[in-house]
Amino acid sequence: MVEPGPHLIYLHGFASSPGSNKAQKFAGALAARGLTALIPDLNEGDFTGLTVTRQITLLRRLVAGHPSVILVGSSMGAYVSALFAASDPRVEALVLMAPAFGFIQRWTGRMSPQALIEWEHRGSMSVFHHATQTWQPIGWGLVQDARAYPAYPEVTVPTLVVHGRQDESVPVSCSQEFASGRPTVVLELLDSDHSLADSTDWIIRRSFRFLAPWLTA
Repeated sequence: MVEPGPHLIYLHGFASSPGSNKAQKFAGALAARGLTALIPDLNEGDFTGLTVTRQITLLRRLVAGHPSVILVGSSMGAYVSALFAASDPRVEALVLMAPAFGFIQRWTGRMSPQALIEWEHRGSMSVFHHATQTWQPIGWGLVQDARAYPAYPEVTVPTLVVHGRQDESVPVSCSQEFASGRPTVVLELLDSDHSLADSTDWIIRRSFRFLAPWLTA
């Protein structure tokens, strides 16, 4: 079956995987409608070497040959989706869940100067990887690379942003700032945390309503 409409890609969050709960629920809901989403592993077998640029480069390879694309992203995957949409006219619409706008500024801002010096000196720092349920090293290259990107990409395509008011990782004010002054952005605030796990079904239904003009079966 050849699917009509744009190519749909789901980007998971930092220290996550294509097997995340939201990614799989989205895939299942799409399959029930005769549609599919590509869900790449943004870690690419090398979590330590993860950077924003590497994720954008992977996304560029995945959309090659497709005239149009819809991106659905969670946390860092949502931020990367927004960055890509700001620079590639093939992106027609976005769904961003708890987007990690300005993540590196917020992350390093919460760390002491000494901790940052140690991270840079050692070349990596251990973080908890939710997909493997283990502590894994993340390279200092993530910091160096991410500093080159804007905290809030200039997105002009229709965009649905969903954010939890009790988000403990990315303040809801980040999505509010992104939505402010952008008429193409629809912001939905939920009584949920960063995972949005208790709201996933609602988010999927809302996303399908938002994406209805493009997801024509």
